[in-house]
Amino acid sequence: MGRTVPSWRIVVEQEIAAMSRFESFLDVQKEFRYHMCVPGTEMIESFLLAIPKFMTVVSRTDLTLEQPARDGILQYHRGRVRNRIEKIFS
Repeated sequence: MGRTVPSWRIVVEQEIAAMSRFESFLDVQKEFRYHMCVPGTEMIESFLLAIPKFMTVVSRTDLTLEQPARDGILQYHRGRVRNRIEKIFS
């Protein structure tokens, strides 16, 4: 038989899953643009929650024969994630 998950944990996990708006923790700069994020299958689990250990971030750009390569920066704001998790539990 499956294990019972406390309802508060479901709420916390749903709130963290709402962080699937993960792009709010990212800055894609220069000639690239954010396309999507895909959560990894490996999870970090604790008594309180389970969140993906990895996120795959897809960014896109337009390439041409004249410009076969582009320059870009992907910046992840770890502090924003920490603040969001702290806010969930406060």
